[in-house]
Amino acid sequence: MLQVDFGIIALAFFHNAGLVALVVLAYGSVLRRTRAGMARKLVLGLLFGAGVHLAMSSPIMLTEGVVIDGRAVFVALSAVFAGWPGAVITASIAAFHRFETGGIGATAGLCGIVWVVVSTIAVAEWRGLTTTVPSMRRLTEIAFVASLMPIAILLMPSNLALTVFLNAGLPLAAATFGGVLAFGHLLAGELQRHEATVRARRDLRTDALTGLQNRRGFDDLSTRAFHVARSEGKQLALVMIDIDHFKKVNDIWGHAAGDKVLAEVSDIIGKHVRVHDTVCRFGGEEIAILMPHASLEAALSTAERVRIAIEEAVFLLGGIQIKVTVSAGASCVEESMTEFGDLFDAADKALYLAKSTGRNRVKSAAIVKAA
Repeated sequence: MLQVDFGIIALAFFHNAGLVALVVLAYGSVLRRTRAGMARKLVLGLLFGAGVHLAMSSPIMLTEGVVIDGRAVFVALSAVFAGWPGAVITASIAAFHRFETGGIGATAGLCGIVWVVVSTIAVAEWRGLTTTVPSMRRLTEIAFVASLMPIAILLMPSNLALTVFLNAGLPLAAATFGGVLAFGHLLAGELQRHEATVRARRDLRTDALTGLQNRRGFDDLSTRAFHVARSEGKQLALVMIDIDHFKKVNDIWGHAAGDKVLAEVSDIIGKHVRVHDTVCRFGGEEIAILMPHASLEAALSTAERVRIAIEEAVFLLGGIQIKVTVSAGASCVEESMTEFGDLFDAADKALYLAKSTGRNRVKSAAIVKAA
């Protein structure tokens, strides 16, 4: 009679600890080297697929054509950490490997893989696990559905199915459950560290009040953009915007109200720029828009749309409606300019002209230069 000791299965799973460690390290490397999106999910699918392939290359042979291995752990966790596209890739690699191995247990093995990938994708999507760091509670749910895979053993020929299920089912389910929790905890820790690093870097370059890029981030970006524009002969425009009489808002309504106005003005500006434009809180109530591949006319048009939108907006402060306006100056890279400071000075002078000639208007650096 077939006898399977839980210790043997557990030992086989722990034997893959080195493989797990390598996958965790590679997972962290993929997170650091790729952007969030479909490409990352596909790469992670291949990573988990490589892991499942290696895990299935050293299985426990119960009897001729009947093997058990750590495939369920890798397939289940790919649904959480690589999303459904990555999980489909991982499961496909596992299914191909099991098909190639063949034997009397092939059909049951393939059905088990299908169960794990479908059930874990369903749980991961339902719980939103692919968009956040999964908690141990959520990983437990994934581990539970994955640990049901041994039920597929019953699809083997009846003269062998019950014997294998009674002897190997419970140990395999327990080992899968524990493997998903342990391996998932390591992956979740790696993801949490990566997200903390991303947040820290973003916070260094983001203004806390408006959510716009801050001066530090803008200085680096604008300098690079300027040199690219000059070296490659491309256009680059800059718009400088200043909220008119902003000090009065602070004096009359308080700084909290001023912060609210500034944040809402920033939101309005963000809605009227192109996707690849960069909006920055340059300092105080000044906001800059860096516009790659944009002419002076395009910059003036954008600035005018922003000015009109803000002029038409209503700001609620303590239940009272107030109106604010902005002044703007625009400039574009010229042959005579040698550094970003030249572009900024031109836009700043145009902004000064807009404020000194009545405010609530847009002025061009070309007018300043002509004067």
